Amino acid sequence: MVDARSVSTLIAQAHGVAYIVYLVAGFRLWYMLRWGAARMLLIISGGLIPFFSFFVERKVASLVTKDLKENPNAVSRY
Repeated sequence: MVDARSVSTLIAQAHGVAYIVYLVAGFRLWYMLRWGAARMLLIISGGLIPFFSFFVERKVASLVTKDLKENPNAVSRY
């Protein structure tokens, strides 16, 4: 039988795993682009503050695009 507590636990666990995947992806992006600590904090904050991820995603995407345009040789590294 499925009760509310078990469903809540499953959702919490799935959310925790998704956040860890988000952090790993953010760290990989930060490391590969050799950004400073402020940008890593920006990426992390996207997962901590509700709905802030929408703004962070747009900002980070524009930063990636800008950095890759400034360094066209960097694209081959990725």
